[in-house]
Amino acid sequence: MNTEIIRRIDMLFGIGCDDNIELAEKVLHEIVDNYELVLDEPPTVIQLHTLGDSSVDFIVRPWVKTSEYWTAYWFITRAVKKRFDDEGISLPFPQQDIHVYASWQRTRKSNDLIACFTCLGLVHLHAGTAALQRGIPGRTHCNGN
Repeated sequence: MNTEIIRRIDMLFGIGCDDNIELAEKVLHEIVDNYELVLDEPPTVIQLHTLGDSSVDFIVRPWVKTSEYWTAYWFITRAVKKRFDDEGISLPFPQQDIHVYASWQRTRKSNDLIACFTCLGLVHLHAGTAALQRGIPGRTHCNGN
């Protein structure tokens, strides 16, 4: 149990890389600065924090009475989601782009044309033989390796 009278809420909100950071920061301030459970002292910190893999992340650190921590946390989280939706600010989800390169060649044992799809250099899909190889030693891949 926390014996302190006040407690800081540590929150992280990510926006899309193409979203307006000034607008997002303004919205965060409006929500937190106008919420009656947030204390004036110590001051709230809202800063652009990191450039993540799929988002631009803000830290939001308001102070509240310890007894009101979860009420404030849940209210602010809901309010940010609603306002971001209203303002057209996206809440991105983790994503990763994978580039697939294909090379076409004939198999050594037949005249079947096969495609070798290489993803991150680890996985080869041989469409002609429907074999999936995962860089297993001793296996021959389309490029002869």
